[in-house]
Amino acid sequence: MPTIPRPGGDPLDEIRKLKQRVAELERRSNTQLITKDANGSTLVAPDRITGRGLARPYIPTPMIPAFLPDWPGTQQPEFSGKWVQSIYHQHPRIVIAVYAGSETPGTGGEIRVLIGGRIVSQPAPVTATGDSIYQANALLFGPALWPGEHMTPTTVEIQVRRTTGTGWVRLWPAVWGTEA
Repeated sequence: MPTIPRPGGDPLDEIRKLKQRVAELERRSNTQLITKDANGSTLVAPDRITGRGLARPYIPTPMIPAFLPDWPGTQQPEFSGKWVQSIYHQHPRIVIAVYAGSETPGTGGEIRVLIGGRIVSQPAPVTATGDSIYQANALLFGPALWPGEHMTPTTVEIQVRRTTGTGWVRLWPAVWGTEA
Protein backbone atom coordinates (compact mmCIF):
# COMPACT_ATOMS: atom_id res chain seq x y z
CA MET A 1 0.00 0.00 0.00
CA PRO A 2 1.39 3.38 -0.92
CA THR A 3 2.28 5.91 1.79
CA ILE A 4 -0.07 8.82 1.89
CA PRO A 5 1.75 12.07 2.51
CA ARG A 6 0.37 13.96 5.53
CA PRO A 7 0.83 17.60 6.35
CA GLY A 8 3.33 18.06 9.14
CA GLY A 9 5.25 14.89 8.56
CA ASP A 10 5.37 11.69 10.57
CA PRO A 11 2.13 10.84 12.49
CA LEU A 12 4.13 9.79 15.57
CA ASP A 13 5.83 13.20 15.61
CA GLU A 14 2.42 14.82 15.35
CA ILE A 15 1.13 12.75 18.32
CA ARG A 16 4.20 13.75 20.39
CA LYS A 17 3.64 17.42 19.56
CA LEU A 18 -0.04 17.17 20.49
CA LYS A 19 0.84 15.53 23.80
CA GLN A 20 3.30 18.35 24.53
CA ARG A 21 0.68 20.98 23.69
CA VAL A 22 -1.92 19.27 25.91
CA ALA A 23 0.58 19.04 28.79
CA GLU A 24 1.44 22.74 28.42
CA LEU A 25 -2.24 23.72 28.37
CA GLU A 26 -2.86 21.62 31.49
CA ARG A 27 0.03 23.34 33.29
CA ARG A 28 -1.31 26.76 32.32
CA SER A 29 -4.87 25.95 33.42
CA ASN A 30 -3.68 24.62 36.78
CA THR A 31 -3.01 28.10 38.08
CA GLN A 32 -3.81 28.93 41.66
CA LEU A 33 -5.66 32.04 42.73
CA ILE A 34 -3.42 34.72 44.17
CA THR A 35 -4.96 38.05 45.12
CA LYS A 36 -2.78 41.15 45.32
CA ASP A 37 -3.47 44.70 46.42
CA ALA A 38 -2.74 47.86 44.39
CA ASN A 39 0.91 47.83 45.56
CA GLY A 40 1.43 44.21 44.50
CA SER A 41 1.46 42.79 48.03
CA THR A 42 -0.03 39.31 48.29
CA LEU A 43 -3.33 39.28 50.19
CA VAL A 44 -4.61 35.75 49.52
CA ALA A 45 -2.48 32.84 48.33
CA PRO A 46 -2.67 29.05 48.45
CA ASP A 47 -0.23 26.92 50.43
CA ARG A 48 2.34 25.83 47.84
CA ILE A 49 4.40 23.84 50.34
CA THR A 50 1.79 21.21 51.23
CA GLY A 51 -0.79 22.00 48.56
CA ARG A 52 -3.55 22.30 51.18
CA GLY A 53 -5.21 25.39 52.56
CA LEU A 54 -3.98 28.97 52.72
CA ALA A 55 -0.52 30.44 52.82
CA ARG A 56 -2.02 33.92 53.29
CA PRO A 57 -3.71 35.66 54.94
CA TYR A 58 -2.30 34.71 58.30
CA ILE A 59 -5.29 33.94 60.46
CA PRO A 60 -4.88 34.84 64.13
CA THR A 61 -5.46 32.16 66.71
CA PRO A 62 -6.18 33.68 70.13
CA MET A 63 -4.54 32.25 73.21
CA ILE A 64 -6.49 31.23 76.31
CA PRO A 65 -5.38 31.90 79.88
CA ALA A 66 -4.44 28.56 81.44
CA PHE A 67 -5.48 29.62 84.97
CA LEU A 68 -9.25 29.15 85.19
CA PRO A 69 -9.86 31.75 87.97
CA ASP A 70 -8.70 34.43 85.47
CA TRP A 71 -11.70 33.69 83.23
CA PRO A 72 -14.97 35.67 83.33
CA GLY A 73 -17.82 33.88 85.01
CA THR A 74 -20.88 34.15 87.19
CA GLN A 75 -22.40 33.09 90.48
CA GLN A 76 -25.91 34.04 89.31
CA PRO A 77 -28.66 31.43 88.89
CA GLU A 78 -30.04 33.20 85.78
CA PHE A 79 -28.39 33.11 82.39
CA SER A 80 -26.28 36.19 81.77
CA GLY A 81 -24.09 37.12 78.82
CA LYS A 82 -20.37 36.90 79.50
CA TRP A 83 -19.03 37.02 75.93
CA VAL A 84 -20.48 38.86 72.94
CA GLN A 85 -19.14 39.83 69.55
CA SER A 86 -20.51 41.09 66.26
CA ILE A 87 -19.00 38.93 63.53
CA TYR A 88 -19.32 39.44 59.78
CA HIS A 89 -20.96 36.54 57.96
CA GLN A 90 -18.17 35.29 55.68
CA HIS A 91 -18.52 31.50 55.92
CA PRO A 92 -21.57 29.28 55.51
CA ARG A 93 -21.24 27.74 58.98
CA ILE A 94 -20.16 28.75 62.47
CA VAL A 95 -18.45 26.68 65.17
CA ILE A 96 -18.10 27.72 68.81
CA ALA A 97 -15.87 25.92 71.29
CA VAL A 98 -16.25 26.88 74.95
CA TYR A 99 -13.92 25.86 77.74
CA ALA A 100 -15.78 25.98 81.04
CA GLY A 101 -15.45 24.92 84.66
CA SER A 102 -15.32 25.97 88.27
CA GLU A 103 -12.45 26.05 90.72
CA THR A 104 -14.89 25.27 93.58
CA PRO A 105 -15.85 21.60 94.12
CA GLY A 106 -19.60 21.03 93.96
CA THR A 107 -20.23 24.04 91.72
CA GLY A 108 -21.79 23.45 88.31
CA GLY A 109 -23.62 25.39 85.69
CA GLU A 110 -24.89 25.63 82.15
CA ILE A 111 -23.86 27.45 78.99
CA ARG A 112 -25.99 28.42 76.02
CA VAL A 113 -25.34 30.20 72.73
CA LEU A 114 -27.35 32.97 71.08
CA ILE A 115 -26.81 34.03 67.47
CA GLY A 116 -28.57 37.13 66.26
CA GLY A 117 -30.42 37.33 69.59
CA ARG A 118 -31.94 33.85 69.19
CA ILE A 119 -31.08 30.90 71.44
CA VAL A 120 -29.51 28.31 69.12
CA SER A 121 -28.40 25.66 71.60
CA GLN A 122 -29.80 23.66 74.44
CA PRO A 123 -28.07 24.47 77.74
CA ALA A 124 -24.84 22.46 78.00
CA PRO A 125 -23.80 21.30 81.47
CA VAL A 126 -20.61 22.55 83.08
CA THR A 127 -19.37 19.97 85.58
CA ALA A 128 -15.58 20.27 85.54
CA THR A 129 -13.72 21.27 88.69
CA GLY A 130 -10.15 22.52 88.91
CA ASP A 131 -8.06 25.63 88.41
CA SER A 132 -6.51 24.76 85.03
CA ILE A 133 -7.75 24.74 81.44
CA TYR A 134 -6.68 21.10 81.36
CA GLN A 135 -9.39 20.31 83.92
CA ALA A 136 -12.13 22.31 82.15
CA ASN A 137 -14.98 20.98 80.03
CA ALA A 138 -14.55 21.52 76.30
CA LEU A 139 -18.01 22.12 74.86
CA LEU A 140 -18.60 22.31 71.11
CA PHE A 141 -21.54 24.08 69.48
CA GLY A 142 -21.92 23.54 65.73
CA PRO A 143 -21.07 23.52 62.99
CA ALA A 144 -24.37 25.28 62.35
CA LEU A 145 -25.63 27.37 59.47
CA TRP A 146 -24.65 30.99 59.87
CA PRO A 147 -27.79 33.15 59.68
CA GLY A 148 -28.12 36.29 57.60
CA GLU A 149 -26.67 37.49 54.35
CA HIS A 150 -23.01 37.45 53.33
CA MET A 151 -20.97 40.30 54.88
CA THR A 152 -23.70 41.34 57.31
CA PRO A 153 -22.72 41.52 60.99
CA THR A 154 -24.27 38.90 63.26
CA THR A 155 -24.10 39.03 67.05
CA VAL A 156 -22.82 35.91 68.82
CA GLU A 157 -23.37 35.74 72.58
CA ILE A 158 -22.29 33.12 75.11
CA GLN A 159 -24.36 32.99 78.31
CA VAL A 160 -23.71 31.12 81.55
CA ARG A 161 -25.47 30.43 84.83
CA ARG A 162 -24.66 28.59 88.04
CA THR A 163 -26.97 25.67 88.80
CA THR A 164 -25.30 24.08 91.85
CA GLY A 165 -22.82 25.00 94.57
CA THR A 166 -21.48 28.33 95.77
CA GLY A 167 -18.49 29.05 93.51
CA TRP A 168 -18.03 30.72 90.16
CA VAL A 169 -18.83 29.07 86.83
CA ARG A 170 -16.24 30.34 84.35
CA LEU A 171 -15.88 30.15 80.59
CA TRP A 172 -13.64 31.09 77.66
CA PRO A 173 -14.94 30.71 74.07
CA ALA A 174 -13.42 30.52 70.62
CA VAL A 175 -15.53 31.24 67.51
CA TRP A 176 -14.71 30.58 63.89
CA GLY A 177 -16.39 30.23 60.53
CA THR A 178 -16.08 27.06 58.47
CA GLU A 179 -16.97 25.83 55.03
CA ALA A 180 -18.64 22.61 56.18
